[in-house]
Amino acid sequence: MIRGCKFPAYTIVSVLGLVSTVIGADATCVLPGTWHFFALEAASPGITTTTENVGVNAPPKSISIETFAFSKTSNGYTNSIATAISCTMAVQANGSFSAPCTSYGVSGSSKQSVTVSGQLSASASCGLSGTINIPGDKSVSIVSGHINGESGAGIGTQGSKVMSFTLVKE
Repeated sequence: MIRGCKFPAYTIVSVLGLVSTVIGADATCVLPGTWHFFALEAASPGITTTTENVGVNAPPKSISIETFAFSKTSNGYTNSIATAISCTMAVQANGSFSAPCTSYGVSGSSKQSVTVSGQLSASASCGLSGTINIPGDKSVSIVSGHINGESGAGIGTQGSKVMSFTLVKE
């Protein structure tokens, strides 16, 4: 008789454990709430290297040297090719958000503040995707991301720039 009681008790405990695991898995992908978004965005400078052949007349020889060239759209070389970004996203139940953001350039004196908006979505496996719209600038596309409970991380692109970001839920 004791053996007969153990089986149903183990079955009930196992089922309850499975239900709590499923509920817990769904809870980890929940977007609504306040998320702190931290990103490091980098871009390649407008300077490129080229190889040129140079002739030397005494004695006649030809050598190759490496020179630097700017693209037609470049305003010249700049060291400001990375930006650190901090936002506080108030994400709604439908995934839409608005967020005050501050960016800090490499020089430190290029601090800018703007309010962005956008849309985030999480898949059943907690994959994160979405768009961040920046007034007067190109949108950021989240190309690969993942959230898990109280945090997340991923990669985004903005034109020719790429960023790595971290999310922390408040």
